[in-house]
Amino acid sequence: MKKIGLKRLGIFAVSAFSIALASCGGSSGGGESEIDFDKDDLADKYWFANDFVSDNYSQDDDLIVYWFERNGDLIKQEYGGREEKQVGFWDLDEKKLVISDATFGNGESIDWFLQKGTNSQNLVLSADNRRKLNCTTNIPVINDVTADAFIVNSVNTNGDITRYLQCRITGKSIASAKLLLSSGQKIDLAKTVEGTVSVFSLTESSINDLKTESFPENDDVKFYLKLDNGLEVKLTDVNDDKTISSLKNEQNYNQGTHVVKWTALDESDIYYNIEILDLNGKILFRSRSLSAQANDEMEIQIDKNVDSEFESLDDLEADKQYKVRINGVKYEDEINPSTSKHEDYNIQAKTIYSYSIIWS
Repeated sequence: MKKIGLKRLGIFAVSAFSIALASCGGSSGGGESEIDFDKDDLADKYWFANDFVSDNYSQDDDLIVYWFERNGDLIKQEYGGREEKQVGFWDLDEKKLVISDATFGNGESIDWFLQKGTNSQNLVLSADNRRKLNCTTNIPVINDVTADAFIVNSVNTNGDITRYLQCRITGKSIASAKLLLSSGQKIDLAKTVEGTVSVFSLTESSINDLKTESFPENDDVKFYLKLDNGLEVKLTDVNDDKTISSLKNEQNYNQGTHVVKWTALDESDIYYNIEILDLNGKILFRSRSLSAQANDEMEIQIDKNVDSEFESLDDLEADKQYKVRINGVKYEDEINPSTSKHEDYNIQAKTIYSYSIIWS
């Protein structure tokens, strides 16, 4: 699914603000108190706005992330894929911060007035004598949170194709996670470990439940996260309806072989990786991404010499059954898994071909 993207801004600053709708005392101009705050205190920082109210899809309370460029450009980050886009402009004139965000409401400018307590590490703002922004500069528990959803085409050795929704949520401080759909469904995500990374995703049972319905492929999906410290946030993954064709099941595989062969899809910009899983679905091996030209004949030897993201080949037992999974991945525009640190949560669509082997 697509992440709104214009450019990447690098390491993420540890800044945040939480929005609360409340009555505000004093005048809209912020009273008579002296406030030592200028553009240098605001610019070149990430500011996180967490207006969380509930885990309902229809509630417009998603986490908002802004970056204020010194030239007045307003940059907004879609938190799932850490992609940024210019969405408007900002200006600071004495005690008034003007924010114009084309993606918020009807895009009108909002005048926020600086209140007592504002400094280089805190923002206290009010607007319309009823809305208030309380700001803080440190909520590290969400700094490493990522979220992504994508469509999967899965093929087995009989040529059966199933199409389903999958997601991938990571973050060291996540206590629980849900997938929220426009239909009103709230689906608990299960925690697994891939190498050393904890990942929240749909279980096979949840995937099967979604297969029985026409899940909203063309709608954005949302995620509800509860963190270890009790903080609740909602994230959105923006869908641009990207699809991918299915891998072919024309290869003849020999049981026990450590060589995996497949034919690349008839399209460019697809990257491939190979996984070996036990029968409980635990990933024991994953190769690094491989690029290919359309229709290339691909081959990889599974052993400790192959470049891998992680491997536990010593855990594989001879004469025991395992599953080989070939993944073809279409990433977001301008994402190259060989150079990007964000490819795992910038997936547009995925195709999977799987078969069983007896390890030897």
